[in-house]
Amino acid sequence: DTTLVTISRLRRWVPPYMGGKDHFSHRLVTLGLTHREAVLVLYLIAVAFGMCALFLLSASVEEGYFTAGVVSVTCLLVLIRLEKVPV
Repeated sequence: DTTLVTISRLRRWVPPYMGGKDHFSHRLVTLGLTHREAVLVLYLIAVAFGMCALFLLSASVEEGYFTAGVVSVTCLLVLIRLEKVPV
């Protein structure tokens, strides 16, 4: 959320410390989710990151790099998609 908001605000020449409705949850609601659904999506994302962390505890180095790559690319694609949502 912090990365999305900071990039979005800097790109729009808005100070990052200003309040606004351009956070991850607000963008999910703008996409048509209810407030409850947006919170559930955030919970699911947190669970997915937690599961990745538990997997990495017993993963080999190659599996760790692969997992980090998949997570990084997925996060980048989500950030790009959510950046396009009007605020």
